[in-house]
Amino acid sequence: MPDGSYHFTTHAIRTLDLSWLEAQLVRHHGFEPERARRVIEHYRCVLEIAADHPNRAIAPPAGADKAWHVHMLNNKRYNEDCLRLFGTVLHHDPELCGTPAFWDAWDFTREQFAARLGVALPATADVKGAAPDFLPIRTDRPGGPGPDVMPEYCMLEAREP
Repeated sequence: MPDGSYHFTTHAIRTLDLSWLEAQLVRHHGFEPERARRVIEHYRCVLEIAADHPNRAIAPPAGADKAWHVHMLNNKRYNEDCLRLFGTVLHHDPELCGTPAFWDAWDFTREQFAARLGVALPATADVKGAAPDFLPIRTDRPGGPGPDVMPEYCMLEAREP
């Protein structure tokens, strides 16, 4: 159940025009179109979690984090989108990677991704010892988790609802 009094509908986030973001991921970051669409879906999930749980930190998986960073690089658009959706700009904290607060946020994010998208992010116990470089875990093997669902180096900060 959302714990924020300043709740925004899923519709507003799902209809946010991120078509330009897909083009950026493909053209400038080497993503295949299908992968770009998938990480944007994951990024939208992060935004929905942020809307529903403003007082919780979120640790986005790597693919969603990449989409978030590309969105932030378009400062004007990012600021306008955040203000329209959340009433404030969403900030991140790259200093908390590997801390207990980070792993709490990762566990919360894992629960939310499973419930909202049916996506199984790797368990903390499977990735915790690899911080700050999570990639020693084989993400390229058949049936492996893939790099886009691994923890990333930063967190979306909690904010006042």
